[in-house]
Amino acid sequence: MLLTDRDGVLAEQYEYDAFGHPYFFNASGGQSATGYSAFGNRFLFTGREYLSDLKLYDYRNRLYQPELGRFLQPDPKEFGAGDYNLYRYCHNDPVNKNDPTGLEPVVVSPEANALALQADVINLTTMDANTYFAVIAFEFSTTVYQAPNSKPFLSETRTDYHFRDVRPPDNPRLTSLVETHVHTMTSTDSTTHSTLSRPDVQRGNDTGRAQEVISPNGTRDRYRPSDKSAERKRGEGGIIERLNSKGNWERLPGANTNLGNMGDHRNGY
Repeated sequence: MLLTDRDGVLAEQYEYDAFGHPYFFNASGGQSATGYSAFGNRFLFTGREYLSDLKLYDYRNRLYQPELGRFLQPDPKEFGAGDYNLYRYCHNDPVNKNDPTGLEPVVVSPEANALALQADVINLTTMDANTYFAVIAFEFSTTVYQAPNSKPFLSETRTDYHFRDVRPPDNPRLTSLVETHVHTMTSTDSTTHSTLSRPDVQRGNDTGRAQEVISPNGTRDRYRPSDKSAERKRGEGGIIERLNSKGNWERLPGANTNLGNMGDHRNGY
């Protein structure tokens, strides 16, 4: 990262390790031994304020120690953040994730992801097994749960016997990590520009939980809502992803998480 003056002349340079520990260099590339910016620049890794005297970052809701890769306070979202460790930074994956607010983003752990993909298959096969006259089908849903100090697990699969709606299993004594369901038809929603329906995205905003859907043709889309309730109330900040042929989730180009504007194709940007 480079710091320039108003004329674009290089003034200072910065490098970070994976967890954000900063290293300072002058314009010529010589490393500084002071441990802080000679120009008083405090905003460094992920744009957060670095408190050089304490060697901590101010992540709004928590203080972060980059040498340890740990927050000094537990995640305010507790296990709803999707991680059983309430102190570590972004599931120990700072290369692919970031957490600029000090609240774990609505991420899906590898364990929960594997269960959600399993739930997709359960939902689809259960729907197929309960399709009548080859045309009458109902949506089915399964939730990935987690209890304190336990591994994620799957709920029972349920249906409301409706072809375009299903209420996911919801146990108030457990944390819902991912709510999955199957659609009876493969179609692209005119608002979300994905196979997720408008109510699917709205439910993610209402609950703060990841929503995942599988279509009859096998397409799987997932909505991860913002970790900030104020953004969710405005319908902003979420991300729609699609599972690719290699089994990885990718941000879906052109998808829309802004339910108030059908022409918004920024997909959370």
